[in-house]
Amino acid sequence: MLLSPVTIHNTKLLKALALELKKGLENISRYAQQQKVITYLNMGKMMVADNGQGHGAIPYEYLSKGIGVNVRTLQQCLQFAREYPQLNTKLPISWSHYRFLFTLTSPEERARWEKRIIKEDL
Repeated sequence: MLLSPVTIHNTKLLKALALELKKGLENISRYAQQQKVITYLNMGKMMVADNGQGHGAIPYEYLSKGIGVNVRTLQQCLQFAREYPQLNTKLPISWSHYRFLFTLTSPEERARWEKRIIKEDL
């Protein structure tokens, strides 16, 4: 059975639309991941700055209830800001990756893993 020119055109259009949708949704996902990293880094920096003002221990429970973020995430934000004070937020590394990376003890080991994450698209 031969396909009509209209069917062929519609098939090409369908494929083009599907590809565009896929690319767009992937871009949205990457942007959302990047914004999550930036937001958590900024939150951590705010806690570092506040802690440096001599206000005592960070009231994680109070902050957690006030903004609806669990205590562990707040602690990780603080650790993140301390371990990555000069972060390149353009790197394609997600919050999940950073949670792993800032547990590593040496900057050299972190750098090796960062390169691997990017190179192997982990």
